[in-house]
Amino acid sequence: MCSAEEKAEIGRQNREAGDRMEIKILNLLKRQKPLWAIRSSGSKGLFDVCGLMKDQKLRLIVAKVNGYIDPKERKAIRKFMESKPDYAQVEIWWYKSPKKMTKKIVNTELDCWIPKHRR
Repeated sequence: MCSAEEKAEIGRQNREAGDRMEIKILNLLKRQKPLWAIRSSGSKGLFDVCGLMKDQKLRLIVAKVNGYIDPKERKAIRKFMESKPDYAQVEIWWYKSPKKMTKKIVNTELDCWIPKHRR
């Protein structure tokens, strides 16, 4: 069993890993020369990184270091997808291996989406 201090340390490490991932995604997005791109650091919102591309596509990105999306968040993404504007594209990014990031574009349903390596 973990002590409160150990749990706090694990939480800090997870948060830092997520921050690094979001910054990496933001930098990758900025290389594509968007009209604007932002990272919602410290936010409790649904999307971690957002960018408006030159083709007017709004990219809404959920970043998950381990690929796991908890049921509450899946439900919120599903609800958003019901009224998503046509110009918006929802993406989920995760690490397939320690150095290889991958993404999935969510079209109409999320269902019980979990990366294969997490099943």
